[in-house]
Amino acid sequence: SVAISSLVQNSLTTYLTTIVVSREVYINSTWPSLPDYTNTIQDLSGCYKLTNGTADGSSMEKLVQDIVGDVTINLVVPEELKRAIEVDLPKVEEKKNKLIKSLTKMEKMISGETYIINATAEQQENHSKKIAKIKEQLSRIQYIQSLTRQ
Repeated sequence: SVAISSLVQNSLTTYLTTIVVSREVYINSTWPSLPDYTNTIQDLSGCYKLTNGTADGSSMEKLVQDIVGDVTINLVVPEELKRAIEVDLPKVEEKKNKLIKSLTKMEKMISGETYIINATAEQQENHSKKIAKIKEQLSRIQYIQSLTRQ
C-alpha cells in the first residue's frame, strides 16, 4: 500500500503544474484508497473539481491521460495548453538514438583495459556522472514515449 501510494504520489507530482493551469482533473481508479488522497491532491493543486469518476463526453476532447498501475489520471486542459505539450515523436526518437549511441560509446570506452589502467579517479568519476546523466535523459524520453502511445 505504501509503495502504491508513493507511485501514485510521484506520478501526480508530474501533473500538479498542469493542474494549476487546468484547474480540473478526473481520476479513475479501482484502487480503494484513492478517495483518501483526493482532498490532499485538491489542496495541493488548488483545482476546482476533482472526481473519482468519468468525465463527461464534452470534456473528454480536452483530456491529457496517463495510466499508472490501475490508476487513470485525466487532466482537463485548455486546447492551447494541450497543443503546447504535444510531443514531436520523430524528433524525440532521433534524440533517443543519439543518446543510445553516446551511451554505448562511453560504456565501451570505460570497459577497456587501458582505460581502467590509465584513467585517473577524477576521469572515472566524471565519466560515471556523464553515463548517469545520459541514462536519466533516456529514461525521460522513454517515459514521454510511453505517455504518447496511450
